[in-house]
Amino acid sequence: MPSATILIPTHDHGRLLTRSVRSALEQTVADIEVVIVGDGISEEGRDAAREMMRLDGRVRFLDAPKGKRHGEPTRHAILAELETDFVCYLSDDDLLLPDHVAQIRHLLGSADFAHSLPCYVQVDGEIGVWNVDLNLDVYRDLLLFGHNRIPLSAAAHTCEAYRRLPHGWRTTPPGVPTDLFMWQQFLDVPGMRFASGTHPTVLHFPSPERRSWTVEARLDELDRWSRRAAESRPIAGLISVAERAAALAEDRHIVDGLTRSKRFPMGGANRLPFARSIGKKVVLGLYEPATGLVEFLEPSSHKFQFGPPGAGWLPVCGDWDGDGNATIGLYDQDAGVFFLHNSMSGGDADVTISFGPQGRRTIPLAGDWFATGKDSVGLYDPHHGMFFLRESLAASSPALALEFGGEGRGFVPVAGDWTGTGSSRIGLYDPASGYFMLRHALQSGVADEFFGFGPIERGWEPFACRWSDTSKDDVGLYAAASGAFYLRSGSL
Repeated sequence: MPSATILIPTHDHGRLLTRSVRSALEQTVADIEVVIVGDGISEEGRDAAREMMRLDGRVRFLDAPKGKRHGEPTRHAILAELETDFVCYLSDDDLLLPDHVAQIRHLLGSADFAHSLPCYVQVDGEIGVWNVDLNLDVYRDLLLFGHNRIPLSAAAHTCEAYRRLPHGWRTTPPGVPTDLFMWQQFLDVPGMRFASGTHPTVLHFPSPERRSWTVEARLDELDRWSRRAAESRPIAGLISVAERAAALAEDRHIVDGLTRSKRFPMGGANRLPFARSIGKKVVLGLYEPATGLVEFLEPSSHKFQFGPPGAGWLPVCGDWDGDGNATIGLYDQDAGVFFLHNSMSGGDADVTISFGPQGRRTIPLAGDWFATGKDSVGLYDPHHGMFFLRESLAASSPALALEFGGEGRGFVPVAGDWTGTGSSRIGLYDPASGYFMLRHALQSGVADEFFGFGPIERGWEPFACRWSDTSKDDVGLYAAASGAFYLRSGSL
């Protein structure tokens, strides 16, 4: 039985497939299988796949009809049945160097996901590199925020690790690279171990830069690089010091433009973030509904119990009494009741307010809607796309109803002072697209600000606060798996 699978998805690269498969079969590790996954493959590509099967019994070919995007569910079905130890990937127009599987096997000896040094061949014949080390937070953040550094052909993982993923290969949303969408799943799984190689064992030939090339020109390029690899000329020696320096400079530029993050060692799927800024004071914390534990992280770290364990109440944060300090509050969706606390310690609620329908699953939020110096509460009804904002905490206070965002879209509410006027305003976060939509006025209408921030479909929780020395609030995201708070501007 082979110990490794090399999976090659293909659609319309025809004869280029023969070169990629040949590079896979010429590995120094012989106990491999090569699985060609046709995704609505062309007749020329089908002929090439069958020819490779005829030449080497280690090659299998699955001829599947064209799926959405790149036919990711077909890959998932194959991986679900594999009995090999680990899986490497290869694009149908890339080349593996002979020691790729051997190097990957070594890296996976102490990891679940591994990759070789990502190298790409430029159209002028020079080799470029992407620096990446998934054991460093900054590179993990680059991938999570959409900067892919690991082409399909450089990556590999154990079959055991794949079975721990929440989804595996699945249809990728439009506009997102399919390989990046997959790697992000590995980054989300607690305890997943990563190994980043420093040796080039793959040559990636980016297709977008070669769309105007003839098939013969592309075949000639692949053949020249195949001969160079066969001549044992070290590919690593072709990567200049200047190229590595340029890659590092690009890293610094991207990282400077990327959100900064702050991590706390208490990530977990069952903790919910809360945040509020009063002037220049920032309050940031986590609430665990299962235990009733409140943990303040900023401005100082301390814990206490508030609310009944296991009740599933949701946290809000606000300055309920106007003393300039934001504290915790909880909302019971089943009863439609807020429980607000005026101190940073345990005890009973200081203010109890019935607001909203019972059992409706409306989502709580808080803010100083009318610049009174005191925060009040609000609710978002995701089913109807409606906000209900209470003018004050007084028993007879009316509520302002606003329509924003549309019905049944799965949006998550946020609130903050987006304009620096001292009044909180509403906003929405769409987990499916990674976009925020912010309103500047307490009126029904469409978004005044619309921007993307963070990865899609990761289950991250949005919040808002004043991160830098400005008069405006900005948004953030909390990744429970890593315990990381990602801040769109500045840092705490």
